[in-house]
Amino acid sequence: MSKFNLTRCLLRFSCNDLHNADLRGKSDPYIKVLLNGAECGRTETITDSLNPSFTTPVPVDYFFEELQKLEIVVLDKDVGSSDDHLGKVETTLGDVVAAPG
Repeated sequence: MSKFNLTRCLLRFSCNDLHNADLRGKSDPYIKVLLNGAECGRTETITDSLNPSFTTPVPVDYFFEELQKLEIVVLDKDVGSSDDHLGKVETTLGDVVAAPG
């Protein structure tokens, strides 16, 4: 792919009204981002929050006119066991880049 068709994007995330997956306290959410099925980045974990605003952006390379499948997975960080799944969105990077705002 030509470097002239490449744009570096920073994806920033926040969530509202997440499910509380913890018995004590609130969920400790983070976001894992997959591009074409491969993990390309994660946000930080926000402790005890159902409405997190993540400060760590996830950088991705956007190739104009190339279909890039984007999967955004919200997980609850658990110590001593596997992380709980809180939600997921599947879209394309082109749809995100073209969205207003």
